[in-house]
Amino acid sequence: MENITCYKNNIKLDYTFTFLRNLNFTHGIWMIYLASKGFSLGQLGIFESVFHITSLLMETPTGAFADILGRKTSRIIGVISSLIYILLILLSSNFGLICLAFVFLALSYNFESGSGEALVYDSLKKIDKEETYIKVSGNKEVFFQLAQAIGIIIGGYIALNSFSMTFKLFCIFLIFSLISLFLMKEPIMGKKKKEKSWIKNIINQYKNSFNITHTNKQLLLLLIFPNAILTLVTISFFYLQNYWNIQGYSTSIIGIFLASHAIAGAFGGYFAHYLDKKYKKRGILLFAPILIVLCIFGLSLNIISFISMIILGALDSIFYIVISAYINQLISSEQRATILSFSSFFFSLFMIIGFPTFGYIGDHLGLTSAFRVLGFVGVIYVVVYYFILEHFITNE
Repeated sequence: MENITCYKNNIKLDYTFTFLRNLNFTHGIWMIYLASKGFSLGQLGIFESVFHITSLLMETPTGAFADILGRKTSRIIGVISSLIYILLILLSSNFGLICLAFVFLALSYNFESGSGEALVYDSLKKIDKEETYIKVSGNKEVFFQLAQAIGIIIGGYIALNSFSMTFKLFCIFLIFSLISLFLMKEPIMGKKKKEKSWIKNIINQYKNSFNITHTNKQLLLLLIFPNAILTLVTISFFYLQNYWNIQGYSTSIIGIFLASHAIAGAFGGYFAHYLDKKYKKRGILLFAPILIVLCIFGLSLNIISFISMIILGALDSIFYIVISAYINQLISSEQRATILSFSSFFFSLFMIIGFPTFGYIGDHLGLTSAFRVLGFVGVIYVVVYYFILEHFITNE
């Protein structure tokens, strides 16, 4: 009989890893740092494009990799990829090498996405506690958002004296985060028929997961449309920084706004399981998108944009956690990381389309109008989403 203590420890270790992994002191600073190295705005745009293209292409293969060779192994490779990114950023001023750095940055997210959720969910299954996933995921969101807030505030202060120091400090915490990963135990869920070639295993894993997703309309729709709504929040987060700058807010005030958004996300994560108990998943899936769209419209009003962004922080966490729990209930452990990577794939796809489109509208009509357009797009999303919720998503 397996010792379940190690799987209980996985949850605590994951909290520690999440906090250390996301103490990112370079958040919002990397563009300024690379510009100080002499790179143009056009080149910075290319770096961002390299990141998103790599992320899109590698999202599902890395998910299959995690299911075949281990979620723990995948997460370790993700951290190592982050370390390589930082080293290249610090040591090089060559355009090609910086592009390569952003390939590794994308891979760091690819190897972590899906793998982390899968390892936690299957650890809970091992101890017959999967019904607590929303609470555990909410607690994890608290650590994630607090780390983000601390990273933004401290990183901004350090950057006043040294941009490179923010990367070096981030590197140190990444190394510490590896300790948590090495102490985790990989939850093995059943036996799989394996080919001699691990490449064939990954290909077969991908095919099987694709077939499962393709034939399960409920799962497929949950992978697509909630990510379309969450994309609106992410686009708002990044462009709102420029919007506030245009409105005359100082960098320090904007930093406080962003940190407040992260803290609101932490509160949303903490209370997600209480809301789930009271309103059930369907209730949250029904009302959260409406509130998200209303808040996006509120971003176009300077006087309440800060309040709207704080509420968005909480709603984003709650909606993401509930959707994640819903999807995990619909998939088997053998395909968990691969299918979860499909969710990240759709998010990346929506970001590649939506991010530059919003920027184009902002350049030609102004950011205030762009947020209103984003709100109207959100209304269309919600109408389609409600039709899907009514006809395809089971009531819980």
